Amino acid sequence: MAKYAVIDTSLKVVNVILANEGFTIVDHLLVENTSAKIGDTYDNINGVFIPAPVSQPTPEELRALMPDLSSRQIRLGLISIDVAEAEVDAALAGSPEGLIEWKHATSFRRLHPLIDQIGVVFSLTPEQIDTLWLWAADL
Repeated sequence: MAKYAVIDTSLKVVNVILANEGFTIVDHLLVENTSAKIGDTYDNINGVFIPAPVSQPTPEELRALMPDLSSRQIRLGLISIDVAEAEVDAALAGSPEGLIEWKHATSFRRLHPLIDQIGVVFSLTPEQIDTLWLWAADL
């Protein structure tokens, strides 16, 4: 058995399999190879595989990976930019659910809607929140 790259008609590697010599798949080219990865492109003129471009994570994907902050960390982070706890309380006074989350949560996720709501009230861009969040995570 050998390792083969399964290549479709657009010359993209769609699978990598172990197969016996002579094995075929209809409408696909099989090229013996030990380094091809799904998503690579096969250069059939030179017989080489061109790696697929590595996609960069989106800002939302990066935010999803950010650590949760404790109540202490988020409040110290806000104080560091001159936003007092009482100011947040006042800003959330019209949102009973938001006020409960703010006052009683023991931890905060970066992508929780309350975080964006606080950001809007205090004119913080998502990028500024990200920077503050990562700084506060080390407190």
